[in-house]
This record gives sequence, C-alpha cells and structure tokens, in this order.
Amino acid sequence: MSDGYVPTYRELIEDTDWDKYGRGKDPRCDNCMAHCGYEPTAVLATMGSLKESLRALRETVSGNRE
Repeated sequence: MSDGYVPTYRELIEDTDWDKYGRGKDPRCDNCMAHCGYEPTAVLATMGSLKESLRALRETVSGNRE
C-alpha cells in the first residue's frame, strides 16, 4: 500500500487489481495481519479494563437484537 503508484487513496481503492495481492500472490502479504479481523491492541485494551469489557458485552448483546 505504500508503493506510491497512485496519487490518491480513491485511485488506490478503485484502480488496484486486488487479485494480485494476498498470501501466495505477493510475498509482502505472507505475514501481513492488516485484514485478519483480529486487532490485538483493541482486544488487550478491552480485556484489561472491567469498564471496557462491560461496554463491549453491552454492545455485542444490543447489536444481536437488530
């Protein structure tokens, strides 16, 4: 993403051939965790605080009702 081959973020998103990226396609992607769905900093912050753990539980329960 930092190759600098497009001048704008919009062009990056709209004009990039994303099929060329990913594990087994580009060696830079092999150990990348950018799109893994797991952000350890957020998990550690949530689990390290009773207040944040309760907030996450409340948001999870209220989100399941919709």
